[in-house]
Amino acid sequence: MNSNFKKITSISILAKESEIYFEGESLTKLLIQLDKTKLYVPVKKRISILSGTLKNNSNCLLTIGNSVNLDADKTSVYQFYNN
Repeated sequence: MNSNFKKITSISILAKESEIYFEGESLTKLLIQLDKTKLYVPVKKRISILSGTLKNNSNCLLTIGNSVNLDADKTSVYQFYNN
């Protein structure tokens, strides 16, 4: 799934065996539950609130958030970058 946006206030993603790419300006709140999923969210402004779970080789690449609450099993990876 690919998406390009200007501003999103809140989004919740529940995904299994997927690859998701969101590109845009601003994302305030992101809630995720990923299972065997790759998620890329290169937004220009930081994500304010990020929370959720990653399991079974899930992978996230996100901008650094103000509030982060992620649980990941030992097979999953999340990476943050500062823009």
